[in-house]
Amino acid sequence: MCKKRESFRKNSLDFSLLPVIEGISLIFSIPDHIRDAFSDFENTYNRARCAVYFALQISKNTTQILREGYFRAALTEFVSMEETSKKELGGIKHRLITASQNPLLHIMKQLRNLQIHLVSNHLDSSTYTISFHGIDYQLQKWHIQEELTLNDFAELDQRKFYKDTDLQQVIAWFNETQKQWGVHALIRQAVIMYAEELMQRFK
Repeated sequence: MCKKRESFRKNSLDFSLLPVIEGISLIFSIPDHIRDAFSDFENTYNRARCAVYFALQISKNTTQILREGYFRAALTEFVSMEETSKKELGGIKHRLITASQNPLLHIMKQLRNLQIHLVSNHLDSSTYTISFHGIDYQLQKWHIQEELTLNDFAELDQRKFYKDTDLQQVIAWFNETQKQWGVHALIRQAVIMYAEELMQRFK
């Protein structure tokens, strides 16, 4: 007897929504407009704050074990914004990360699932120079040592909701961008962009 093949509706991704990052913010925090908008949604805002805080710790002088722990913690706090916003906004105004068309939010959520359930990627660094008030500073940016591939996501439950071409495109963008600006910068950007999508629901 032939077994019927299950088909799943694929997530819709809009690659024009990917952020164009032109530099790393020296003030590594959540913008004021998000803080003000979430004044009545304390739990969700605190998860966002913690995600950005843990992301910042990745780039600080610490041990490799702790750095990779901060990496997982930042991703986990980012994804937990889904649950807290569901409770605080209610089901009608709530928006899942996977309901977004922004590929950055999708890759960050699936990266969290990958790190928590399947692997623990090692982080590597490179040094860059910034000038501030005429003074040069040497800073480090951290990225996942081994480039992500399509096969890395094969065992994830949500893999079936993505087209191969979409996953390949967002993985390629992620690999290139995280090496250029650091994975901590992408986590902060994902927190901001998801918060801004939530804001559209309760304005």
